[in-house]
Amino acid sequence: MEAFVSESFLQKADKNALKKLQAVCPQYEMLTNPVFLKISDTKTPQGVLVVVKRSNRSAEDLFAHAPEGKKPLLLLCERIQDPGNLGTILRTAEAAGATGVIISSDSVDPYSPKVVRATMGAILRIPFATVESVTEAVNLCKANGTPVYAATLEKAQSYDTISYKGPCAFVVGNEGEGLLPETIAAATQNVFIPMEGKTESLNAAIASALLLYEANRQRRNGQ
Repeated sequence: MEAFVSESFLQKADKNALKKLQAVCPQYEMLTNPVFLKISDTKTPQGVLVVVKRSNRSAEDLFAHAPEGKKPLLLLCERIQDPGNLGTILRTAEAAGATGVIISSDSVDPYSPKVVRATMGAILRIPFATVESVTEAVNLCKANGTPVYAATLEKAQSYDTISYKGPCAFVVGNEGEGLLPETIAAATQNVFIPMEGKTESLNAAIASALLLYEANRQRRNGQ
């Protein structure tokens, strides 16, 4: 792992910040502010850049290396295009106790700078894998004893009327078009989130949060 810090960061950083940096990367290189701005993609960088190895997990790994004693709670993302949405989804998945996230290859790149920033560091902690076909990932989940609930209005049941205490996975789709028909057909059951007023749909990240936190709530309360 390599780390680079700007002059201004070192001038402003307190002992605690430097201690945390050295704990992660004992050796780092200081760059002048103009050079640091050149290698950063933001206009106002925070002053620390770290080079890390990309995750190379497969969808199978999320089952083979699931946390001991923890029932699978997976989120499958199909054709998510907005970087902020995907970043928020990864961050929320960690917070809600998801054991992993599966992302279709035609979604926005999870390693794009905007996605990484939106995760607020969760991308380094939440296990995730990229797949060519979410439909195949759905079938993989079911083959591993994990029911899959597709977020769609088509022949769906309210999401808060189902038990998620056992292994489960949710699949959410593209912000504008939703899930592919074949993905919906492959799911165990369809679920919808009740909405009032004239709202037709929810942001993909918000929908993911509601679904994951309902499973989290049920598991915590033993319902």
